[in-house]
Amino acid sequence: MYKRDEELVRSVGIGQLNRWLLTSVSFLAIFFFLDVTTTLFALSTMSGFVERNIIVSRLFDRGYEGFLWALALKYYPLLPVALVIHLKPQGPRFEVAIRVAKIGVLTGLTAANLIYIFIVLNNLTVLLGVLQ
Repeated sequence: MYKRDEELVRSVGIGQLNRWLLTSVSFLAIFFFLDVTTTLFALSTMSGFVERNIIVSRLFDRGYEGFLWALALKYYPLLPVALVIHLKPQGPRFEVAIRVAKIGVLTGLTAANLIYIFIVLNNLTVLLGVLQ
C-alpha cells in the first residue's frame, strides 16, 4: 500500500467508521423488513402477484416454516457485517487492514441500501397502483 493511501485510511477514525457502519446496517435491516412486508402483503392481497425470486417463492409455498427460512436467508448476510463492525485493532500491525475492511463493507452496504431503496419503492408503487 502506498504511503499516501495508508495516511488517508488512517485519517478516518474507527469510531466514525463504526457509527457509519451501524447506521448503514440498520437502514439495510429496515429495508429488508420493508421488502419482506410489502412482498407478503402483495402475496396475500393480489391474486396475480408472483414472487420473482424462485428460491423465496418456493419457500413461501411451504407455509410458515418456509417463511421463517426465507427470513433467515434474508438476514443472514448481516452477520459478517456485524463481525466487521465489532473488529477492533489490537495493535498497529492490523490497524490499516481493519480500517480497509470497514471501508469496504461500508461501500458494499451503501450500494445494497441504494438497491433496496429501489426494490421497496417499486414494491410500494405496485401495491399502491393495485389498491387504488
